[in-house]
Amino acid sequence: MAKCKSGNPDIVQKENMDRCYYQCRFEYYYGLANIRVTPKSKCLEIEYNTQNKDSPVIFNEQKYSVSRILIIAPSVHRFNTSKSKNSEDIKTLDAEMIIEHTLCEPGSSISSNCPPSLYICIPISSNASTGSNASLIIEQIIQHGTMLNMNQHSDVLTFDSPFNLNEFVPDELYFSYTGQNLEGIKTKNCANYIVYSKPIGVSSSRIKQLSSKVNSSGLSKPNTLIDLFYSTGKATLLHGSSKKDDIYIDCQPTDDSGELLFKEDKGTPQLNTVSGDNTMESASKMYKTFWSIFYQMLDIIMGILITMLVV
Repeated sequence: MAKCKSGNPDIVQKENMDRCYYQCRFEYYYGLANIRVTPKSKCLEIEYNTQNKDSPVIFNEQKYSVSRILIIAPSVHRFNTSKSKNSEDIKTLDAEMIIEHTLCEPGSSISSNCPPSLYICIPISSNASTGSNASLIIEQIIQHGTMLNMNQHSDVLTFDSPFNLNEFVPDELYFSYTGQNLEGIKTKNCANYIVYSKPIGVSSSRIKQLSSKVNSSGLSKPNTLIDLFYSTGKATLLHGSSKKDDIYIDCQPTDDSGELLFKEDKGTPQLNTVSGDNTMESASKMYKTFWSIFYQMLDIIMGILITMLVV
């Protein structure tokens, strides 16, 4: 078994810190999935179900598949909250989104034979800007997920509309390190961590709601002895794909029998759901209309020019 260092390093960019490219090259394309949220004492646990048979992530030439997603409070990593070098500015943030991956085939469950091998970690903060798709979705997950009864196994939050993790990966440089997996499962190899420092913005009311239900204290601890690397490039999309294939989301909190747990509040604005097929169809129609008008105008102009030359 590998002797992996436990704990997590402080996510702080330092002068002359080690950089990496091939060793932490990160490529991804998650595509569509359906999710179910279950409240736990230390996190909101998100079950991730996809029909995609291809591994959505390649990191350091290894293929990885998503096993689950965790939303925890407070963050397991500590971040530099200002541009100063003061140690008192290195703090945990309000929350953190952790996308857990394994080396197994898509849809595989966590086990001793299929342990967590890669974590992609994105901080969440009430001090960051909101309004992005990622912010709106996290808001909904927290709003409805924390209303579920963690003592009732049948209480789950189901998203009937497609969910795409592409929306959550920041277009930024990232940090990387290896260490013990969060579950403490003994494995042959240490787990890899990719950590972003730019947080997803969430309102302070949602953070308060999340913190009142989950507490990640004890899940991990700072360890400044872990070697931290900083990427030389941003993550890239696999196969030259587009990041924004689908805009979603429709939140339907149900139990295992499919019954709605909460009635819709007519006074609360809902996020629009736009399917990828409809989006592509609309774009195709706009494309055809543009070129149809273009050629009509070109015919008219050519006709005028020919008339002028004849006269």
